[in-house]
This record gives sequence, structure tokens and C-alpha cells, in this order.
Amino acid sequence: AWSDTCCIDKDSSAERQEAIGSMFSWYHRSSLTIAYLSDVSDTASLASSAWFKRVWTLQELLAPPTLVFYMQDW
Repeated sequence: AWSDTCCIDKDSSAERQEAIGSMFSWYHRSSLTIAYLSDVSDTASLASSAWFKRVWTLQELLAPPTLVFYMQDW
């Protein structure tokens, strides 16, 4: 199990850049990727989620074979 929120030191630009460069491979090799959208309460507000403002969101969306979204009330 790996969590980008917990496993990347966001205060270290070098570590963050290295992680971003490796993420497509990590997501692609995963059997399941879970995206927890803590700021989304219903599907209508999905597009306004902060998740879409993160640098690696596109990789997280396209690379994994299975992506499951969980919202606030999961």
C-alpha cells in the first residue's frame, strides 16, 4: 500500500519532482487505485474537487487499470 499524501515530503522539491516522475509507473502497476475526494459530497460537485488541481491527477486518472473514487460519505 502506498499513499501519495503520506509518502511524499511536499516540503522537499527534489523528492516531490522525483515522485511525480515515477507516479505513472506506480499507478500503472497497481491493481487498484483509490482516490479519496474529501471535498466532494455528490457527483455534481466532482469537477470542482481539489483533486483536479494536483500535478499528478492526470497520471492517477489514466495509468491505473482500476480507479475507484470515494467521496466524503464513503
